[in-house]
Amino acid sequence: MKKNRLYNTIFIFFLLILLLPLSQQISRFPKVAGLKGYFVKERKPVYSTINFKNGAFQDSLTRYVENNIGYRSDLVRINNTLDFRLFNVIHAHDVIFGKKDYLFEIGYIDSALGHDFLGEEEICEKVKKAKYIQDCFRKMDKSLVIIVAPGKGAYHKELIPDEYFNNHDTITNYEVFIDKADQIGLSLLDFHGWFLSMKDTTSYPLYPPYGIHWSQYGMIRCFDSLVDYLSKNGNYHLRDFDWYDVSLEKKYDKSDYDLGRALNIFGQIKGESLGYPKVKYGSKEGCDQPSLIAISDSYFWSWYSKGYISEYFTKGNFLYYYNELYGKGLNKPLIVEDLDRISLVLEHDITLVMATEGNLKIFAYGFIDEMYDFLLMQNNEL
Repeated sequence: MKKNRLYNTIFIFFLLILLLPLSQQISRFPKVAGLKGYFVKERKPVYSTINFKNGAFQDSLTRYVENNIGYRSDLVRINNTLDFRLFNVIHAHDVIFGKKDYLFEIGYIDSALGHDFLGEEEICEKVKKAKYIQDCFRKMDKSLVIIVAPGKGAYHKELIPDEYFNNHDTITNYEVFIDKADQIGLSLLDFHGWFLSMKDTTSYPLYPPYGIHWSQYGMIRCFDSLVDYLSKNGNYHLRDFDWYDVSLEKKYDKSDYDLGRALNIFGQIKGESLGYPKVKYGSKEGCDQPSLIAISDSYFWSWYSKGYISEYFTKGNFLYYYNELYGKGLNKPLIVEDLDRISLVLEHDITLVMATEGNLKIFAYGFIDEMYDFLLMQNNEL
């Protein structure tokens, strides 16, 4: 009798465990944090007789149920944590372990090793068009600021796994881009080259071990340089920007741990201490506050989300990859494919175009070609 009770208790216990995911899926309680990183969301399948007969509906339904089962995110994190802690295996799209356990994205390794080289002719054309736009903007009392943001692959080239060096090219998009810009006098801010020059002398890490973007310390130093550049080359009298009192922290800001979060594991990976400066703004009195629109990849987010852009520029709009508009008065990003992006850009005093070294292969995301064609047509009509 006691044995039967024990068996029944065990059976009920495991049955309840099996029913927990279904309960959470239906009630959505408790709330489970979603997974980070890149995922293709499985859509709910639409029934049709043809799809049912050929089995496509059943396959889609199975994938949909599997991807929406209760507690799925936590179950994935349990699996990923065990694989990581026990076997040093990671589950994240295009993310790999480098030497000293540094995390890298494949795209930045490809750029550092020349795997995505566009060719000299194509890069030269992009640079010439950018120079033409920059000259036209000056005549219109506007500024085109071009920034080459750094890339982790090239900065920590010595930490890339040896197998990626097989048959790698010796020429990179960055090297040719900078060379051609120098030749024709295209004005730009080369933060990538600056980071490389500081590598052996910097007081604090410019790249976090488990992040893909510049560290908070590196980001703040670059914004300080941008303010200085605009004051000297753009003829804008901007308020002072000061950073001071750098504290060393082992608990990273989330932007310094974006690749770590993409692993979807429990607990933060322990790494070296990073520097976190405090920031002080000068007085606005008597200073300019020009309007700015940025056309950039994700490197601009750190300046935008920390509020630096709104402190120094009116409007402060952000065209993410020249496709999604973020700015004041917008509750959600606006897809701008069907809008007049040229007119939007020309409403601003400063157009900032930024691409990390890893995105020079898609430099300016279509803006340079579009603006060049527009200005060429306008000038030919005069």
